Amino acid sequence: MNEKISAILNDFKIAKLNFEIKTENDTLLPDYKGSTFRGVFGHIFKDVMCISYENECETCNFKSVCMFKKIFDSPPPSNSSRLKNYSSLPHPYIIEPPLETKNFYKKNEIIKFSLILIGQAISLFPYFAYSFGLAGRRGIGKMKQGKFSLFNIINDKNKEKLYDFKKEELLPLRNYYTVKDFIEKTKDCCCTGNSGIAKDSGSNVLKQFVPYDTIGLKTDRTAISAENNNNQLYKCSNISKKEIFSVNLDFITPTKIIFNEKIVQNLEFHVYIRNLLRRISNLNFFHCVNSDNKKNEINDNPDNNIDFNYYIEKAYGVRANNNLKWKSVDRYSNRQKRHMKISGFTGKISFENVGQEFLWIIRVGEIIHLGKNTTFGNGKYEIDSII
Repeated sequence: MNEKISAILNDFKIAKLNFEIKTENDTLLPDYKGSTFRGVFGHIFKDVMCISYENECETCNFKSVCMFKKIFDSPPPSNSSRLKNYSSLPHPYIIEPPLETKNFYKKNEIIKFSLILIGQAISLFPYFAYSFGLAGRRGIGKMKQGKFSLFNIINDKNKEKLYDFKKEELLPLRNYYTVKDFIEKTKDCCCTGNSGIAKDSGSNVLKQFVPYDTIGLKTDRTAISAENNNNQLYKCSNISKKEIFSVNLDFITPTKIIFNEKIVQNLEFHVYIRNLLRRISNLNFFHCVNSDNKKNEINDNPDNNIDFNYYIEKAYGVRANNNLKWKSVDRYSNRQKRHMKISGFTGKISFENVGQEFLWIIRVGEIIHLGKNTTFGNGKYEIDSII
């Protein structure tokens, strides 16, 4: 199954860029910064990408080939049967804003956020980076009083620095995540016994626990850092594979999911998996696969698409124990010129009896988010443990 998924999602690529910006003056930002970062970026990205300077995108002669339109506000193609009843496609980018509720930043403070690009949007990384740099010169926050400069950009995949702030030089983005990377990661926690992956207390480093050796004798309970495990990973080749896991997730930002036309407040595993599979499949089809012939093959032959029924049927056997709470945050919409509420559940949830075949989906979802308003950073969760 994993080999088939790797082939089906061969074009599905994800780049995660960790930005650091330095304030040029005292800056005020709201508690919820997702809308602020996305809003100022959107306006400037349009200015950077637009070649016609039309005020209205809908009347522009170039809208069919406009990258701003494709990235920000693209309706499904008229000849596509997918999402034909939706007003726009899923967006191939996510801005993960600072999660801190801090409002006041002094001059020369560092603010960190992340940008996630999916599929063909990866090739636009220089335009995204330039737009954020321009946003710093124009200003961010209330009355755009907060000025900042790009200080650092780090590739999450290999920790490579992509920006030299002294030279103001942007380096090429050559490394990104593939689905195969996430499938390979699932092998880190497939051993028998109580082995698995758990987050180290006080850090974001996932560690592999290896309490049993190949003949079942208990060994020292050690934790091997996933960031430095090239020669230390526990070898699973000589023992049976673990097939059932307990998965513990922590939903960090408000996550709003609609299922059967109702807002989900008590998340069930099959709903979670449906949402992620649909998101992965549509992002792959509209933003990763760049050949019309291959798109036709996906539409014409079910073997060239993810087998939703296979996963959904198995998902019904997973039990959910949740400690989720509903949360609402305020945002200001520049487009609608009014304050709005963004809401969704946050908190911890555990899934019991999770098959190994789901682990790659869970890991992909940790980066691409799920639910509504993902471009603002909503729908973000972290894996606490897989055991």
